[in-house]
Amino acid sequence: MEQEQQQPPKEVGLLTSRELSQTEQDLLLEIYKNPVVIKHLQILAQNDLMELAGLGTLSNTNETIVKAHATVTGKLAVLATLLSIANTTVTQSEVQPQEE
Repeated sequence: MEQEQQQPPKEVGLLTSRELSQTEQDLLLEIYKNPVVIKHLQILAQNDLMELAGLGTLSNTNETIVKAHATVTGKLAVLATLLSIANTTVTQSEVQPQEE
């Protein structure tokens, strides 16, 4: 019996326009509202905050501190965005735009 060979996914560039279906959007919302996912993201953010607090040590140069600060701040911004999804409520008018 022959097994079907799966084709590797096509590579999609970052600038390629892609959209999620409503079902995919609902699934993502369900995932990010999961308490375990929220707790995990909060732990990651807490770890990044501790890293940020420790950047001011005397063993770091100013350039190192600035680069590390920018990196950690960016990571915290991403985590804050992901955590904000859990607070998102979608209204019916957003799901199905009204026809004029």
